[in-house]
Amino acid sequence: MSRMFLIVISCVCLNATEWEINSGNFYYTPSVLEINVGDNVTWINDGGFHDVNATVNAVTGFVYDNPELFTFPPTSGSVIGSYTFNTPGTYNYNCSVGSHASMGQTGTIIVLESNATSWEIDAGNYYYSPSSLEINVGDNVTWNNLGGFHDVVVTSGPELLELPGCPGPCVIGTLTFNTAGTYEYICSIGSHAANGMVATINVVNSSSIAGCMDPNAITCDDDINPLYFPECNTCSDDSPCENYYNPEATEHNGLCMYNDVPNYEEFLITHPNNDGVFVLDWSSFSPPVSIDQYVLQRCVDTNGDSDGDGELEYENCVMVIDQFAGFLGTSYNDDYQNWEENHSMKYTFNVDYPNNNYWGSAQGIYYYEDSEPEVLLGDVNSDGIINVIDIVNLVNYILSDTGNIDVVAADFNQDNIINVIDIVNLVNFILS
Repeated sequence: MSRMFLIVISCVCLNATEWEINSGNFYYTPSVLEINVGDNVTWINDGGFHDVNATVNAVTGFVYDNPELFTFPPTSGSVIGSYTFNTPGTYNYNCSVGSHASMGQTGTIIVLESNATSWEIDAGNYYYSPSSLEINVGDNVTWNNLGGFHDVVVTSGPELLELPGCPGPCVIGTLTFNTAGTYEYICSIGSHAANGMVATINVVNSSSIAGCMDPNAITCDDDINPLYFPECNTCSDDSPCENYYNPEATEHNGLCMYNDVPNYEEFLITHPNNDGVFVLDWSSFSPPVSIDQYVLQRCVDTNGDSDGDGELEYENCVMVIDQFAGFLGTSYNDDYQNWEENHSMKYTFNVDYPNNNYWGSAQGIYYYEDSEPEVLLGDVNSDGIINVIDIVNLVNYILSDTGNIDVVAADFNQDNIINVIDIVNLVNFILS
């Protein structure tokens, strides 16, 4: 049975790092060093007669306020001494020989709490349990042999590590993983690996931010339809939704969602023979990633603007390419035998991306109309409603000759001139 527990002082040495500080006249290099609990520091003497004094400050005569007090006697040898730091905190020290300290031979070591975690994996005939494990950089793993003769040999990964075999029950050994990546390992004894004694350890950087790193993915700046992407509710807080492009991400999660569809120049609708066949072609459209399928719906308006709101109703809708077809072509011939010249066609085109949820298919809408839809006079901003907003837009247009308006609808009295008379007529129409 595998177990997880927080590392304690007694086993900190499993995750220790060795450091060296050089000493000379009159220096320690580096003079400031940051390490973790359990790390070991060795002072190398480059030349001269020096000590390491972390007990009493040789300049002030006061005892250092160090978490632990230690000292190594003066020596002219190549190594002054080594010390393992098991208590977090700041350690100050100097050289107490002569006036070395007052001449600048002082140092500081900052010892940080260790965030490492220890893991255990059981080994037996013919298994490692768990066979797949995810840990953080700096964590260590111990393999317990419950029976048989087994070893641990990393066959692929950032580092090729190994532990020699031992007859169980025994502890095969412990490895510390200091480099992120995926480590695949086996038992190299006999045919153990061939019989399934293989496993994987995935080492991740705990400070990394997992997310979508593809700038081509959907972003909060896109025109997001909440009907199709209802799971996104944090964009208003400038926080990318899950699986939207996240510029702060440092680890790609491979789950990007996309909202790319063909533009009007990339989705061509032609009616070449004026019969019932409509040719749809989107071959010039290039999705940012491989897609699952295209889905197509056709809606037809057969009687024009029947309710007088300036918009066609498109009452008759059918799936031309359904969601179970797995269609990946780049063109389609739609055979609609009931076509008449006064009809209008609307196609809804869905691009199903692999990581978009069911309702998150990217969707584009494309029209084929034999004639222009009837213009609603006075509807200057083309929102289907005639109100005071149209008056404001018309006034701004006349005063500045700028603005995005429907000039046909703005010419309310149909005299081919847009002027103050159109404003007066529009106001009277609204009031009456």
